[in-house]
Amino acid sequence: MAEIIIEEKQNTLWNITVDGEKKTALATGIPNRVFQGTDMSRLRSLPGYIWNGGVREWAIEGMGEQEGQIIFWGERLELVPIDPSAPFSARELSGLGKLFMMLRDKSEKPAFSGDSFFRLREGGLFCFPIYLMEFIHSRQSRELLMSREIYNHPDLSGEQRLSHTLAILAFQGLTGRLPYTRTDGYEWIHEEMRKKKLPSLTTAGPGADDLRKAADKALNRESFPSLEEWRALLDGDPELPGTMTEPFALQLEKRDNGFVKSFGRRKNQVKITLAVVGAAVILWIGAALLKNYREPPYTWEMAPREVVTAFYDGINALDTTAVDGTVEKAAGKEISNQVATMFVMSKNRQAYGQALTISPETWKEQGYEELAAGTAVFGIGDLTIKDLGGNRFEASYLAWYPATGDPEQIGASFDPYEIYARKEILTVIRDKRDRAWIIGNIDRVKDDPVPSSRILGK
Repeated sequence: MAEIIIEEKQNTLWNITVDGEKKTALATGIPNRVFQGTDMSRLRSLPGYIWNGGVREWAIEGMGEQEGQIIFWGERLELVPIDPSAPFSARELSGLGKLFMMLRDKSEKPAFSGDSFFRLREGGLFCFPIYLMEFIHSRQSRELLMSREIYNHPDLSGEQRLSHTLAILAFQGLTGRLPYTRTDGYEWIHEEMRKKKLPSLTTAGPGADDLRKAADKALNRESFPSLEEWRALLDGDPELPGTMTEPFALQLEKRDNGFVKSFGRRKNQVKITLAVVGAAVILWIGAALLKNYREPPYTWEMAPREVVTAFYDGINALDTTAVDGTVEKAAGKEISNQVATMFVMSKNRQAYGQALTISPETWKEQGYEELAAGTAVFGIGDLTIKDLGGNRFEASYLAWYPATGDPEQIGASFDPYEIYARKEILTVIRDKRDRAWIIGNIDRVKDDPVPSSRILGK
């Protein structure tokens, strides 16, 4: 086993020595158990990249476990974390555009973030392997990903998202500040990107007119320059002054304040609504718990595989008794809360004669016929369960959620369904009183977004 000594830690970026050799390491923040069932050869085989005029690969040379998390390491580089308050130069933006083009051509899907991309101390840029960073990000809370959220529009994908990212960084280079500045949480930054109309950069100062116009169009989602067009705009090394005229600054401040007042009011209204729903959920669950205490366990006389099947069936039936009765509280907290909330909302809709909630399996059986307006699709579709032995099971499925966001604001790109291709490893154990089998642990090893058009064909 290699001898690993940690020299310095800066979030995901660690400087270490491995058997006396200096290395740069990526600290995933993820324990070893989450990687079980993952194709580690693929995670390790795809390289990171270094740009400093030209582009070269950075290979993963090894991996190990330190401080309860998996780390990957390779060649030692002198890296500096991206500081959101430090604007990119035109040369750096051009280099970032070149990295984006190369990754696009390799069919990778980069998302610029402060834990994936770094500056080289001597000049240049570096990014950790994109596929590995996607794996890590899919297993982290969005609140922990603000270094990614502030640079990536939530409703864009592919080259349009990368173009929008370059526009954000160009705006900062031209004015000295980011166009979107909320740090209260990802809902704020997403809503700011969707709703806040930015003043034209052509009024912020002189020079670099073509670059200012291109950034304006991308930020206001009128059109998105291709990566090749961004490179052409930046290759002349235009001056990015990092300053703005006083009228532009006043107009920008006015729009900042207007957004905060508007979104803040709507956030408070949402909190009141959630509080009412939450109270109903608590009362309903409380009654269910009292009933369960007096009766045998829900999984009484069930075999381990039957427990797993009942768990997923309970999700589709919005049956909190089935969900809570088949999984330990800590392991099933997230999905239990989701099912309970959807159950109460469905009952409220029914009481007011509104459209109901339908499971994806039921909808599939109906041939994906057009649904009544307002119908929510929630639950598990295309479920397969594989026995791994030792009371461990692999479940693969599509998770469907009602989409978030305002379709009128988002426009043609709005997807009315949030769908994720998931794979989970479930471990079934005896309950605390050794009366029945219960799911003791759920490790999600895959969680990839899927556009509904791929499933519905429209």
